[in-house]
Parts: sequence; structure tokens; C-alpha cells
Amino acid sequence: MIFGVTGYSCAGKEEFAKFLKKEGFMHLSLSDEIKTSLKKGKKRVTRKNLIERGNELRFNKGAGELAKRTKKKIKKGKDYVITSIRNKQEVLELRKLKDFLLINVISPREHRFKRMIKRNKKGDSKTFEEFVQRERLEQSNVDTKQQLHIITRMGDIIINNNKTLNLYYMKIDRMLVDWYPKFH
Repeated sequence: MIFGVTGYSCAGKEEFAKFLKKEGFMHLSLSDEIKTSLKKGKKRVTRKNLIERGNELRFNKGAGELAKRTKKKIKKGKDYVITSIRNKQEVLELRKLKDFLLINVISPREHRFKRMIKRNKKGDSKTFEEFVQRERLEQSNVDTKQQLHIITRMGDIIINNNKTLNLYYMKIDRMLVDWYPKFH
């Protein structure tokens, strides 16, 4: 079983991956491919550099390049959760895997902003207006850029992370109970 996870910033994608890792899933991230590229070029791994380098790789190598690289790491017979999917061609490339499902994690913008403020990560938005502006940058109609507004609509399953972390974990667990047996 391979779950891809998408959603806007601070929706709960990494928490989803952490939960599945505890269930024995391997975690792969398309962003790891970008981080590797940045380190080779001796560039700092910042959100801005990740976005720019990711867009550059998609432009130069093809919009599905990050997914193609990540797919090479998948071993038969293992379960995976894949994060940092941000482009339509990445989804289409991953859909070539026979047991792939895309999960769209949703959460109200205000909740997501509060989570961002609480985590206090270097480089995060400090104001709601800045948060909204950055979100707009991830919604391009250009094939080689981030297209969160497109791929979130491509989700096979929607999980609403709008309450407590425990309730969110219960929803993920329920999804596993419902879907995992269908692929094994």
C-alpha cells in the first residue's frame, strides 16, 4: 500500500506520515530529492530555496521528475507514505503505482496558521497576511510549478484535521481499517 499525502501548509501531512510510520510504513518525501540537490549545490535548505529548486528541477527535467526519483526508492512488498507532493504530474506519475492512493488532508486556514505560529519554525510566516500570500505562491497553473489547488482536488480520500490531534489520529486509523485490506 502506498499513500501519497497532499494538503496546504500545516494541514497535518507530516503528522499523517508520523502516524503511518508507527504502523510500519516507510516514509519518503519528494522534498528529500530537492534537499539533496540543494546540498550538492551548497545552497541552504530554506523554504524559498526548496520552492525555487523544485520548480527548477521540474522545468529542466520534467514536471514528474521528483516523483520518478522517489519511485526508484520503493521496494516491492513494503508499505509507504509519500509526502511533499505538490504538482499534478507528480500525482500522475505516482498513480502509475498499482496500489497508490492520494490523501488530501484539509484544515481551515485559521487553524493551519495557528499551528504554524505554535510550531515557530524558522522561516515560517509571522502574520496571517504573509501566510495567505505564501499559500498563493503554491497555486500556480504552470505545469512545472507548485499546484496545490489542483492536486488537492485529485485526492482519493479527504481527511479533515479540524479538531484535536487525537481525533485526527482516530480518523487516520479508521482510514487504514477501511482501505488497507483492499490492497492486501
